[in-house]
Amino acid sequence: MWKSENVEIAREIGRSALWAPLAIFVAHVILSLAFNGYQRIPGLDIPMHLLGGMAIAFFFSRLLDILRDYTIVDRVDGLLRAIFLIALTATAAVLWEFAEYISDHSFGTQAQGDLEDTLLDMLLGILGGFTMVSFLLLAKHGYGKTRHK
Repeated sequence: MWKSENVEIAREIGRSALWAPLAIFVAHVILSLAFNGYQRIPGLDIPMHLLGGMAIAFFFSRLLDILRDYTIVDRVDGLLRAIFLIALTATAAVLWEFAEYISDHSFGTQAQGDLEDTLLDMLLGILGGFTMVSFLLLAKHGYGKTRHK
């Protein structure tokens, strides 16, 4: 693979895949640092973790499509694709909680709550992944289209 093709692939990933998790992360930073939103609005982390899971599943779905378009990976469809996307989303949720733990212990932040909060955060991220995978499957199979006999 040529260097120019690598740059083209990276641009395509940024343009059509990375924007979703980046938008959620930027919203998180603004809400957290600029508005102290997580202290001012109880439960704000619930929709943020759900949206984060949706954004990550979207990112990995688009990434698979882009890599397939450039013949880097084979086509992955159906149940295998759904399982793969949910597994990657779950992994990202766990890594996010590790990052919160490291931030709390290294920099004195208070990003992570108790065990129950951490488990709920991971569950919400995974549910966000399930939600996005469901949306993608419905979109692919033409939900809402009428069938003519």
